Amino acid sequence: MKKNIAIKLDRVTKNYKVYDRARDRVKEAFSITRKKYHRDFCAVKDISLEIKRGEVIGLFGLNGAGKSTLLKMIAGVVTPSSGRVLVHGHMSAMLELGGNVNPELTGMQNVIYNLDLNKIKEPERTRTIKEIVDFAEIGDYINQPVKSYSSGMRARLAFGISTTIKPEILIVDEVLAVGDAVFQNKCFVKIRQLLKGGTTVIFVSHNISLMVEICNRAIFLHQKEILLDGEPKLVAHHYQKALFSADQEKAIQEIKLLNGGVNFDNSDSDSQKISSLVEDGKELDLITKSLGIYDTDGEPISFLETGMDYDLSLMVVFKRNFDKVKITFSAQDVTGKKITTFNSYSSDTEIENISSDEKYVITNKFKCDVFKGHYTVYVKFFDIGDDRFDSELRVNEIGVRFEVGIISRESKVEIQKLK
Repeated sequence: MKKNIAIKLDRVTKNYKVYDRARDRVKEAFSITRKKYHRDFCAVKDISLEIKRGEVIGLFGLNGAGKSTLLKMIAGVVTPSSGRVLVHGHMSAMLELGGNVNPELTGMQNVIYNLDLNKIKEPERTRTIKEIVDFAEIGDYINQPVKSYSSGMRARLAFGISTTIKPEILIVDEVLAVGDAVFQNKCFVKIRQLLKGGTTVIFVSHNISLMVEICNRAIFLHQKEILLDGEPKLVAHHYQKALFSADQEKAIQEIKLLNGGVNFDNSDSDSQKISSLVEDGKELDLITKSLGIYDTDGEPISFLETGMDYDLSLMVVFKRNFDKVKITFSAQDVTGKKITTFNSYSSDTEIENISSDEKYVITNKFKCDVFKGHYTVYVKFFDIGDDRFDSELRVNEIGVRFEVGIISRESKVEIQKLK
């Protein structure tokens, strides 16, 4: 293994034997004919991965994706069914609440045990004990059995032990959710100190904004395999899109196309279309590509900051002729309540004299102006023509979800026709 590689996984798979009844395990063990009474369950499938020293990896994945199993194999808690896991460096893993402390021992006994385990001698030993005790802030409970601790106290002690001993590799699997805001802030100060020292960190949390901020690489696991590996903002955007999508399978297929190197440009290649031109037996009026929110540098983003400027952008391919099409933008919160609709009847959101297969790039420049939350912006298209009544057009994708802010009523729409 190369010197700059901290962790390497080579075609790692983990299967578990699942028995319907407890006695089936015994029957299988003593079966003369070696009859199987179990069925195999694949938790992680054929994963190959290299993590460099000093990298901070954010691990995303829907429930059941295999995140915890993957981390347990890296930590050496679980043995892979096939493949190899190579780790170079002292590791500290927090895979579950208080998993690295013995509930039968006192807090101080756990501290001393971990110091002995890591062969920490004086004078560093005394300094380390004080640092752990000061970080945990559990007072006289440090001399009480850990089993008498609250979940927050156990987390503070466990995290203090794991980070103060200064591991070369740190794994944190959603164990900080039990603490209050003050404790969580202390934890991330600690993590940042470790990062400055070159510690490799694998991080799992439901706080997506924090993962984007602290990580320099992200991995999206789906159905036991790596779906996407790359820049945290991009991975988080696609993870959140899949998480909140009404058609999750369709969202996943789009990510697979992206990961396969598909470039959503002006090409007419059928292999580059996000979806079929037929939906529910009816031909679509237009298709959209690369629908998303971007920062001022053109980077895809799903976490918006209040007061900052962003672009909602998409490319549209019309599949038949239209005299006039109106574009509307609206936003709603997680309850489905519509927050705002804007530019509905503005002339800069209308396109005239459209021919079949013409392509347009539509950009809505806006300022985020509300409080933290999860919202969805919808883009809809209406055939105005010469009729009094608008007819909504059929389109493959109409919404993009994001966190924190919401579209401002003050926005400017730009429409560019592609040659």
